[in-house]
Amino acid sequence: MPLLRFPWTMIVVAAIGIVPSLRAEGRPLRQIIDAEIKAAWEREKVTPAGVAEDAAFLRRVTLDLIGTIPKGEEVARFLKDENPDKRAKVIDTLLDDPRFAAHQADVWDLVLFGRNPPAQEATRDREGFRRWLTKQWAANEPYDRWVRTLLRAEGNTRDEGAPLFLVQFRNQPEEAAVAVSRIFLGTQLQCARCHDHPFDKWQQLDFYGMAGFFVRLQVIEGGEPMKRSFVVAEK
Repeated sequence: MPLLRFPWTMIVVAAIGIVPSLRAEGRPLRQIIDAEIKAAWEREKVTPAGVAEDAAFLRRVTLDLIGTIPKGEEVARFLKDENPDKRAKVIDTLLDDPRFAAHQADVWDLVLFGRNPPAQEATRDREGFRRWLTKQWAANEPYDRWVRTLLRAEGNTRDEGAPLFLVQFRNQPEEAAVAVSRIFLGTQLQCARCHDHPFDKWQQLDFYGMAGFFVRLQVIEGGEPMKRSFVVAEK
């Protein structure tokens, strides 16, 4: 049964639907984000740093987007360019670089699994999952769509890869509640695992209410010993 029927999945889908509603305001998304950041600076009385120089900008944006530093000739060419739109152009060039999708897949693999994921025996080989992530970024798949695919966990890990995210939480509903709340809802619930949260509104009842949905998650293993595959289902 597709996990989209789980109530917690509905919560996540609603949360990641906020961005399209902001875009409906008619302003570019970057202007909305900049306005929110500026408001936070003013509220916290923070003085932002100045605009980065060209060399620093190129190094930072190249590291962020493709995971490496620019070559010497690329730096020299960029510094000599007097076009006022050169920063926007180099960003577009990096987004079209095949290394962009692969680097973003590596970054998100770490976000979704961490350095020591639960069920390490099942999730040690994540090559198929990273291929699936790379495919999403290469196709410019919107965030809300590939997150839906991730949480629905349909198919099997050998053919698709996406179900592996939930496979790591086999028989660990509490860990699933912590990870999904943190990654997709921006909420830290782990402090309410043993007691009511000392600094936030979350109670222990909230934590186990969230974890309760994952108790129904079932992982079915198949395939050959060296080529295992997993299917995520609902009890």
